[in-house]
Amino acid sequence: MLPFLVAQGNISYASASGLVFATSAVSSLIQPVFGYLGDRSSKQWLMALGVFLSGLGLAAMGYMDHYWQMFAVVAVSGAGVALFHPEGGKTANIVAGNQKGMGMGLFGAGGNIGFTIGPVIASAAMVAFGLKGTAVFIIPGLIVAIIFLASAKNLKRYMRLTALNESEDVSEESSREKNDWPSFVRAVSSVFMRSIVNYGLFVFIPLYWVSILGQSKVSGSIKLTLMAVVGVAATVGGGMIADRFGFVPMIRAANIIMFPFMLALVMTDNVVIATLLLIPIAVCNSAPYSAMIALSQSFLPKSIGLASGITLGLSVSVGGMFSPVLGKVADACGLHAAMYLLLALAAAAIAVSFILPPQKDR
Repeated sequence: MLPFLVAQGNISYASASGLVFATSAVSSLIQPVFGYLGDRSSKQWLMALGVFLSGLGLAAMGYMDHYWQMFAVVAVSGAGVALFHPEGGKTANIVAGNQKGMGMGLFGAGGNIGFTIGPVIASAAMVAFGLKGTAVFIIPGLIVAIIFLASAKNLKRYMRLTALNESEDVSEESSREKNDWPSFVRAVSSVFMRSIVNYGLFVFIPLYWVSILGQSKVSGSIKLTLMAVVGVAATVGGGMIADRFGFVPMIRAANIIMFPFMLALVMTDNVVIATLLLIPIAVCNSAPYSAMIALSQSFLPKSIGLASGITLGLSVSVGGMFSPVLGKVADACGLHAAMYLLLALAAAAIAVSFILPPQKDR
């Protein structure tokens, strides 16, 4: 939606980044709280309410006349994200069994499928109906909420049986396993850096395509779709690779390989080359997702909901909260400067990956 809002003169680059900050800030504050509560009592209906509010907030965007009204409705959308992720992340972790990388990869792939379809729907609806085309997002929000409500009882029963079966197989030593907070903090630091780079790409790729490469607004949005399509396969594949070769090596390799491709993207003014570069960037950006989440969760075995709330909420939202900084740089110095800053952050992500704790035996 951002290129349409910027192009119509409704908001500046910094204001566009501020909208990302709104949804991220609300999500980051609430999500760990719901994760903590979810560890004590599973509440499957929160997933339904969360998805519905996310769709409702986006649907209302095109009907807001003033910036602070937009800010408020995207904050509602962020609250929906906060309700969904902790319970969703905990559920995915439990049902994945010993294949945590694969399980969280599938969970992440679901999100990437949404990112694939979302820009297409947004572009088509806003081209056809103008800003009021955002109303279309209430439809998937409502449908998925109904599906979750219909299946909540059976899912809760399944998770309870899974927990009972697992408890019969654990040894006395593993049953006394404690949360390792120092290792968790180090693992989450990698999620922090990935989040900042990921949000930067999400916000500025479509704007870069329009302002620097001279392409249409629809073309800019479609590039996000291209990255998301690649990201779906990369997220699942990355989880499988991480299960085989280890979470930490997967994270380091992806960060190192992505840097030269991002550098080439910033330096080129050829649309075809830039588009091709998005493919390896998307692979490296998405492949370590499940490894980082599963690695972080492994250090809080007694608080998986809280770990999910922090890794999928607080840490991931740091990227959205950092977006206004990139927006200020773009307004003051141009989009090229913001992209070079994003490149520096990608280099920092490489450094952070070398302080990750060793993977815990599972």
